[in-house]
Amino acid sequence: MKLQTLSIFFPALVFLACTQAVDKTPKQVQLPRTVQVDTANFVVFPIKEAPYSPVRNCKPAKLSSKDLEKIETILLQQIGNYNREQEPKFREYLKEHPGKEANRKLFMIDLKEYKRQLVAGTNNRGELLVWVNCFCNRHFENWKKEIVSVEDGGKCFFNLTINLSKESCEEFYVNGNA
Repeated sequence: MKLQTLSIFFPALVFLACTQAVDKTPKQVQLPRTVQVDTANFVVFPIKEAPYSPVRNCKPAKLSSKDLEKIETILLQQIGNYNREQEPKFREYLKEHPGKEANRKLFMIDLKEYKRQLVAGTNNRGELLVWVNCFCNRHFENWKKEIVSVEDGGKCFFNLTINLSKESCEEFYVNGNA
């Protein structure tokens, strides 16, 4: 009887699973009620100061404190995703270099160690987009006055474009290593 029930149930389950549509739209982020935003670690620039940013063709926009909380939440989620992807790479490195000491910090991003530069704009669909430029806390004395731009630099430099209207990350990019 169990085999007969299984032989009916299993094909039905496979059929239902295979007929599900695949959702390729950006995922909305579950926002917690409160997020701490450290205002000492970020600055907001006008669009004209970031001519190469993904929001350069948008209309200038202002950010509210609620927007900053949403940005921080989405940023934390993206860093969590990135770090989970790095974990197998870290383990692989340890396997390939058994006698070598390795620090997990070399593979992971700890957002507390980064400054952020924000540029906000409204696109032609009326959506609020924010480009977030992040970099390690070092060597950039004028980071509140000019956009930090480097080639390479690895995980010490990354940026993302957030669609606040959709509460989603549209683009996440970590610099490569030379």
